[in-house]
Amino acid sequence: MVTNLPPQAVAQYKKVLESRTPEEKLGNLKLYLSLIPRHKGTERLQRQVKRQISELEDEIREKRLRLKRAKRRSQQLFETSEDSPLVVLVGRTMSGKSSILSRLTSARPRITGLPYTTQSPEVGGLRSGSLVFQVVELPPLRAKSTVAPAHSDILRRCDLVALVIDLEQDLEDQMMMVEELKKAGICLSLSSKVVKIEKRATGGISVIGESPLLSRDELLRALHLWRIDAAVVKVGPLSTLDDLHAAISGLAIKPALILANKIDAPGAIAAYQKLTTIFGRTYNVIGISALNGTGFDGIVGAFLSAMGLIRVFTKPPSSESPSDKPILIKNGSTIRDLADSIHGELAKTLKYARVWRAGKHAEGLRVGPNFRLEDMDAVELRG
Repeated sequence: MVTNLPPQAVAQYKKVLESRTPEEKLGNLKLYLSLIPRHKGTERLQRQVKRQISELEDEIREKRLRLKRAKRRSQQLFETSEDSPLVVLVGRTMSGKSSILSRLTSARPRITGLPYTTQSPEVGGLRSGSLVFQVVELPPLRAKSTVAPAHSDILRRCDLVALVIDLEQDLEDQMMMVEELKKAGICLSLSSKVVKIEKRATGGISVIGESPLLSRDELLRALHLWRIDAAVVKVGPLSTLDDLHAAISGLAIKPALILANKIDAPGAIAAYQKLTTIFGRTYNVIGISALNGTGFDGIVGAFLSAMGLIRVFTKPPSSESPSDKPILIKNGSTIRDLADSIHGELAKTLKYARVWRAGKHAEGLRVGPNFRLEDMDAVELRG
């Protein structure tokens, strides 16, 4: 570096050296170039800095192109739909993800008993009556590695992350996947804590939902600090200020559960108990065996519960039986919420409903708009 540079340029050069990302370094280099005096003694230095700027611009441009290509490839794997929830299986190598995918769906991934067999995402469909889940198995996540852009995009678009934990492997190493995903912008949480922010051009702040752990004043103050003055903010019943900050920071907050595989292996029960003791308050932990099918009977209900959803079947007044295709709505929804999800005008004209609940209301219980629904209810709406 030229020794007769002004103090501002010297200080700026230190910032160049301390830059953590190519984008940050590019911005610091451009400012550094503007602070270099223009005379014959600095011509060589100016050329060097200009060359560095050009190389960084090429690097950033190529990185963006790779991300776009990866995103297009991931979007071609499957089509997302509100009626077809997307579940992603994430785990270390040899944890049993391929065997789980094979047992849940008609997909037939390669199962060789060798590490790192899965090289690209595998997709299958899980049917439960007329409800279909899309299940994607990602290639194994390596310890202390970065998540591939294409895989990160799939995780951002999914409805549920299923962490596959091998009860015969080191539990702490496997649960480090949570931090590795967070570095890729994917934050795993309970569905009741998820905060979603949809920015808009005008209209101020609209808040949907409420949490006793996050006051409206705290929410508005945080949004003001981040200069967000127009958005729709959806709050979960247990959302906190940390959950709000994660959403503001651009993290994709995804509901998650743990599939503790190989529950039938020697010593697995002790490992399962340790896993539930440490992580049971944060995630629902389900003991399964991909080898013999243990724990798979209630897995659809576990998926929906982790996503905070229930299945409700509607029955037209003119029909003797309800539709065989459920409507997926948030757990805790009322008759009015169901009507509103079908059509806004139906919610306005709604007078009452009849509810058939397995083992409780065989004849159809007459209820009002504020009646809270449960999973597998059949409902006849009356206007």
